[in-house]
Amino acid sequence: MTALLQLYLLRKTIKEAEERIDQISDQATKEAVAILKAEGKTQGQFTSDGHTFQLQRTDVIDMSNFKRYKDEDAKSWRVKALTKKRSQDYIKALTKEMKGITDAFVATHPEWEPDEIKLTVKCID
Repeated sequence: MTALLQLYLLRKTIKEAEERIDQISDQATKEAVAILKAEGKTQGQFTSDGHTFQLQRTDVIDMSNFKRYKDEDAKSWRVKALTKKRSQDYIKALTKEMKGITDAFVATHPEWEPDEIKLTVKCID
């Protein structure tokens, strides 16, 4: 079996596994909650089918919801979120400009050798 065929088969297997995980993760979470609830817990380690699992609980606070969160902390959070978004947009613009500069350099210096060459094989089908 060629390395290219193995690469194709492994990437296909990974994709299929990720799709299956997406399909069953909600049901697996419900099973974990039920097992821990029977033990009087809401999170932690447990054993099922001879394997040890862990259920972690993360409470999500969405301070972007200005109807629910109206205090000064929430207002400060939203200002910082806007600043973060603008910074990310700025970084994207800088990255695009830097790529343009690099592309122009390559176009005007055809004799220049790259510092490194990276090759990536992609499976199209």
